[in-house]
Amino acid sequence: MTDKSIETSIKAFREDLVFPAQGRIYLNHAAISPISNYVKKAMDSDIQTRFESDPENLEALLFKMEQSRKILARWMNITDFNRIGFVYNVSTTINQIVQSMEWHSGDEILVNSKEFPSNRRPYETLKTLGVQILELGNSEGAVRAEEVEQLITPKTKLVAISAVQFLGGFKANLTAIAEICRKHQVLLLVDTIQALGQISFNQEEIHADFIVGGSHKWLMGPTGIGYCFISENGESAMKVKPQGWLNNDTPWNLFASEATLLKGGRILEVGGISSINVSGLYATLRQFDAIGIDHIQVYAYQNAGNLRARLAKTGAVFGDFKLEERSSIMSLYFGKRAEDIHKKLKENQIDTAVREGFIRLSPHFYLNDAEIHKAADVLLSVI
Repeated sequence: MTDKSIETSIKAFREDLVFPAQGRIYLNHAAISPISNYVKKAMDSDIQTRFESDPENLEALLFKMEQSRKILARWMNITDFNRIGFVYNVSTTINQIVQSMEWHSGDEILVNSKEFPSNRRPYETLKTLGVQILELGNSEGAVRAEEVEQLITPKTKLVAISAVQFLGGFKANLTAIAEICRKHQVLLLVDTIQALGQISFNQEEIHADFIVGGSHKWLMGPTGIGYCFISENGESAMKVKPQGWLNNDTPWNLFASEATLLKGGRILEVGGISSINVSGLYATLRQFDAIGIDHIQVYAYQNAGNLRARLAKTGAVFGDFKLEERSSIMSLYFGKRAEDIHKKLKENQIDTAVREGFIRLSPHFYLNDAEIHKAADVLLSVI
């Protein structure tokens, strides 16, 4: 695509959203994104089909799931798209993974001390088995490869990390961290919910054992549906695999006492999934794919960089990160004043998030320069 055709595609996407036409500047994609009219129509159509014509509609559901797997696999450079399964959310999925593994007293898990609860709390239950939860990272949520190397011991079984930290937006060097994990034969679980849709992820370089993410943030899809990739190595570590109706190769052999389980993340597709959410996910993946995920990532990163540059003068920007460690998430610390600043921004039709005394900003690709400049000017005026 040429630069002009990319801009034309982005313009068309903007016109499919409600907020830009309202003058509302949405800088909260790291929480929950708005959905496009195209996504809404896809979900509405699924409801209408179930309401008036075909309640089962299984063939259409399976087609959307397969096509969605293929798009996600291509974006993340995953060789076997059938190792991607669809799940409800990150918290549930990580719980399923860790509860299926065999743990012994003294086993260690390395987790970012500033990790979001969905990739931290599922491991807490393992403490009753004597598993040690060791914390990585600094006060800014930055986890670097050299620290992982220093903390890994012969007892370390799993490193769990987000590709992008939810508050400061630190982007981990997953290739380097993964290499260390492989060297020490340690499993690697990566939460990509704050990454996919705004930065690239290359599984052929990273070789993560588990990849978990959701659709409602940077992918601008519905809540209640996510994805999970599990490698052969990760699958072999799951000693007690979940059993259900649909996660095997003969689901319609209803009275069989045994069945061959599906592979990879599809192990977790134990039962029915919301066809409405699958329709929404497939729609947003198609819409993003038409623009080009690489182009989307470039524009999102540029918007965040422009916003960061204009707000640097505040001295409140959180995180002393190198350029290659930055993402499209940034936060500014205002302490007790954060709630009031957030309210004033909202009054000026600028959506942000308040997290632990920080104002978090997460602009996406479709915002234009005028909106980025206005958001910065308003923020500077209310602080």
